[in-house]
Amino acid sequence: MKAPIFIVGEGRSGTTALRRNLAEHPNIWAVPKESYVFVKQWPQANPYYQSKNLNDLTVALAIGMNRVGQSLKKRGAAQYTKDVLAGGKLDENIAEFLSEFRNSEDFKAIQDANHLEVFDAICRFNIEKAGATRFVEKTPFHLFSLEDISARYPDAQVIGIYRDPRAVIPSWMKRKNSFKSLLSAAFSWNRAARVMLAKKQDPNFKLLKYEDLISQPEATLRDLTDFLGEEFSTDLLKEQKANSSFDEDRGKAGFKESSLDRWKTILSPMQIALIDSVCGKYYHELAIVPSANKPLFLGLYYVWELCKLNLFKILKLLRRGN
Repeated sequence: MKAPIFIVGEGRSGTTALRRNLAEHPNIWAVPKESYVFVKQWPQANPYYQSKNLNDLTVALAIGMNRVGQSLKKRGAAQYTKDVLAGGKLDENIAEFLSEFRNSEDFKAIQDANHLEVFDAICRFNIEKAGATRFVEKTPFHLFSLEDISARYPDAQVIGIYRDPRAVIPSWMKRKNSFKSLLSAAFSWNRAARVMLAKKQDPNFKLLKYEDLISQPEATLRDLTDFLGEEFSTDLLKEQKANSSFDEDRGKAGFKESSLDRWKTILSPMQIALIDSVCGKYYHELAIVPSANKPLFLGLYYVWELCKLNLFKILKLLRRGN
């Protein structure tokens, strides 16, 4: 198996679109969903990954690597795994996969009941089945687990994709049940930008701008395949289905250049100015052009948004307690 590829970054920044692009390459098999295998503390991470029982681990990884919240009857991967291990019915597609995988040489070669061993075996199995040579996995939050990824896969190649925060933040705010305020989304974007910029000199790390992928897809993907050591394939340019928080785009094909400037009509001048003031320190290095508008009373608006941020934190705590 060649060096694996990991796509990381702030959520709502095009990680799904990029994974779908790379999945079109004949040498690359894509993990269907965010696996969270390197995430230790996060609500979406499956606690059953900590099990030492090979059967439980295999079920948990099969679900975690294929889960789609809505299609699993609105259950998360952890709850779905719990239900199955308690005797519940497994989704037909996952059950079929498990049957094939458990009869494979990749499964038999597992040396230890460890979630990363099982993850690796599942990837090898699917790579062979697809006639590929490597896998790509995208869990945006893996951005904060890069040391663990390098320890497991020393030759792994990581793509950090980022997007203008003025586009990312309304996408978060529009998304159902995100519980993100404008400021919390801005602080989250800052944290991701800081980590990606700190890694940009790493030869195994590639910083990619989402706007370039959408406005110059061929040039951007040619540059990316050069980094990955793969031949460029025109299959990468197949239009991808949009994974959008906006109803008018959901399920439609991209690359949609019209979506790049949507934030200009969604955000108010005050909101734009506040995002610029919070995130602007990273604009120059990331080739993002700040807005010229600096409205009065921006400080008061910041205080108002800070109050909303604290309210959102309380709501999240109450939600987790239920």
